[in-house]
Amino acid sequence: MRTALFPALLLVLLSSGVAAHAAGRTDDFHVRPLTPAMRTVLDAAVERSPLVRAQVSALDRSDTVVYLTDEGPLRNAEPHGYLQFLSAGGGRRYLTIWIDRWALAPNDRIELLAHELQHALEVAASPRARDLAGFEALYRAIGREGRHGRFETEGARRVTVQVRAELAAGRPAV
Repeated sequence: MRTALFPALLLVLLSSGVAAHAAGRTDDFHVRPLTPAMRTVLDAAVERSPLVRAQVSALDRSDTVVYLTDEGPLRNAEPHGYLQFLSAGGGRRYLTIWIDRWALAPNDRIELLAHELQHALEVAASPRARDLAGFEALYRAIGREGRHGRFETEGARRVTVQVRAELAAGRPAV
């Protein structure tokens, strides 16, 4: 989880809805890949993991919209993924999940996506996480602070383990 704001260009794309439509998603879907690579990761994750399918379905029923990207300021850096609060408005909350596709194998990207989707579900379940201060307060309450002010939750760790087992038992990596 990370709390820094994305560049202004990304915010313009998100607020206009252009990015969601360009990625082939409609406003009915709350998990929206912004790049072809993230579309591939999401499609593989939904196909190969019952847990990820359930996460995406739960987010679609929530007031939380999650954009998926692999483009950003970090590349081949730690952590290899994080959740970021963008904004809230019109009865919805907007988050971004960033995953480093350059440093991770396909199964690792799916596991990390599931991990970060769990964080998004934590936000969706919290009525107080409607702005950056509420987002940060949520993770101070339910998470453990690690290096550089980043937080981790037990729920996200459990999801990683479960999806790893699903992938090991199921279909091959794409």
